Amino acid sequence: MIVCAYRPEEIENARDGGINPLKKILAEFKAQMGDILLDLDNIGESERREFLDRFLDTEQNNLGSVFRQKLFERTRGHPLYTIEMLRCMQDQGQLCKDPDGFWIERENLKWEFMPIRVEGVIEERISHLDANLQEILSVASVEGLQFSTQVIAGVLGISEEHLSRRLGQELANRYRLVVEKEGFRLNGSFLTQFRFAHPLIQQYLYDRLGQQERIALHRRIAQMLEEFYEGQLEVVAYQLVLHYAGEREKVMKYARIAGEYAAAQFAHQEALHYFGTALEFTPMENHQDRIEVILAREKIFDNLGNRHAQWEDLSELEKLADLLCAQEEGNAFYLAEVKLRQARYATWCSDYPAAIAASQSALDLGEKLQDIITQTSASLELGHALLRIDRYQESQFHLENGLKLARLAQNRHLEGLALYYLLNLNYVDETSPESSDLYFHQAITIFNELGFSYEMALTLNTYALSRLSKYDFNGAKECIDELLYISRQHGYRLGEAYGLTNLPLYYMSYGDYSTAKLYLEQGLLINEEINNRYLYWCALIFLCVCHRYLGDFQASEIYGKQALDIADEIGSLSCKLHSLNIHGHTQFVLGNWDDAREAYLDSLKLIADVGFTGYKQEAKAGLIQLLFAQGDLDKALEEIEFLYPDLENSNIIVYEGDWIYTLGYKVLKACGDSRADILLQKVYDLFLKISEKFEDEELGRSYLENVHAHREILQEWRLRQKT
Repeated sequence: MIVCAYRPEEIENARDGGINPLKKILAEFKAQMGDILLDLDNIGESERREFLDRFLDTEQNNLGSVFRQKLFERTRGHPLYTIEMLRCMQDQGQLCKDPDGFWIERENLKWEFMPIRVEGVIEERISHLDANLQEILSVASVEGLQFSTQVIAGVLGISEEHLSRRLGQELANRYRLVVEKEGFRLNGSFLTQFRFAHPLIQQYLYDRLGQQERIALHRRIAQMLEEFYEGQLEVVAYQLVLHYAGEREKVMKYARIAGEYAAAQFAHQEALHYFGTALEFTPMENHQDRIEVILAREKIFDNLGNRHAQWEDLSELEKLADLLCAQEEGNAFYLAEVKLRQARYATWCSDYPAAIAASQSALDLGEKLQDIITQTSASLELGHALLRIDRYQESQFHLENGLKLARLAQNRHLEGLALYYLLNLNYVDETSPESSDLYFHQAITIFNELGFSYEMALTLNTYALSRLSKYDFNGAKECIDELLYISRQHGYRLGEAYGLTNLPLYYMSYGDYSTAKLYLEQGLLINEEINNRYLYWCALIFLCVCHRYLGDFQASEIYGKQALDIADEIGSLSCKLHSLNIHGHTQFVLGNWDDAREAYLDSLKLIADVGFTGYKQEAKAGLIQLLFAQGDLDKALEEIEFLYPDLENSNIIVYEGDWIYTLGYKVLKACGDSRADILLQKVYDLFLKISEKFEDEELGRSYLENVHAHREILQEWRLRQKT
């Protein structure tokens, strides 16, 4: 077998100008033996990456995925380039061995270097080109790894047709130094795109240009890009930042545009980079421009859940807004916007008093400025914060006022936000259950029309909880799955936190506490990371319940006590009541009956003046449970007399397994009360009906058999049927 390796451009012509003999031989081989060529330039990206990984793993190493991806981007899996890059990095000490003999990378690796042998190979290939082709490539290297025929033609002052022919026929097909990419239409013209065959070829060509020549070419290319992309400059703003490097006004302008464009594409890290660049080039005394850039950056930090960086931006914004107000008397619009941002920050961090104070300040400024948008936003943020601390009537007043103002101002975003907040209020207050569907569909339609993914995610979360409360388990699961998909696709940490915290309720509803626990542990980490104390409390409460039903009472107690502390911290009465009741249940199964009784009584004391019927029922049932366990049947029956009417009409607490119904039956049965059989049949029918709401029959069966309280009722009912 004969193996022949060659570069296609080297056999185009013989040295005397005639036909290269090897070209004739290859043509004969192809005619006689068919397709016998292996074109290494056309090896797929996956095969190149596989080669790189396999080569790295010929020696023991702890070089992770980030290093491998960066090396692949740099070498594209080219064998010579890959091997030489690694050898140079080892020689330079950028790669070294750890005490166990594994290769590792040092911190702050420097990738922008050219191995000598690689430089020699590229130099030899470039030397075969005529002067005009070398000039074309040199100019193209300044535009970047990918370049446009029209831009390079404009810089060189030659026709596009001539340049396209030389790029396509010679540099692409013959010398294989560039690859033609798919073109596109722009402002009525068709732009042809090429890409260097390898990043190191582009770097070699760029590095051999003189500094002044580079600066001049960058500026000329920038001007050509501005001309071609007029009206769509956001698409090439990131390139213009590079090409105009050093020109303050241009960099400031285009870095901000690039940041806004990246943010719109949910490219958060790129957005932060360009906003940071814009700030570097914006003079400190230019308060308004700095405010606008920092406002844009603060929004990114909010979406990422980076509360520390977000708070630093908010603090800087407040200082700048105050300075602007002093500089331009009466200009309080930016200060009002900063107060709104502070209110949202405080709400998501569960600092509701601070959220209320900031919202009220924004509302006062909005009224002073007679600005309906500020007034609307402030009303909504105030209503949202009041909702979180159970001041439902006040919340409803501000939210409905915000909705009215949003519609008056014809602001669809704020209208959707008002509907979302009202959906939340409707879920927790249960004043008008039939309104949930209306609020949801109106809000989700608006956010979908506007393309506001984050608001869609939050709306789906609340609607999922509403669906769960109505035993629409499949609908709830679909909402949370979509919520998680949107949030993960767009890097929205708060949305992901909501999904991971509330998805477990679906699994808990049919007794799969192990799966629920796994999701909750993930949610707990994100909630802590984004500093959302309310969601952190939710995860703790649900983990407390899961561990109790899994039989790990000590872990349940730990989570329950932590939840109690967080409830006190955030100042929500409903959180406090729920925590006390759950803590009471855990103390009961631990045999700490005095502690359980104290928790239930504390809950009832708090409820006495403020309503909360559901929590009151649960606390009373807890006390009855204690009486029953201690054998005080007469007293237990006496208390059941008050609770029994509620048992017929109350809503089921999905993740708690409906234990109150089972307790009622057990007390009545133990006392020989004839209502026991009536309640047994009623509860059995209810549980059976709910189980049928699962589309999957196995899940419905799990609902009846794997939730402790349901299983007890099922067993009692079957026993009763036999007798």
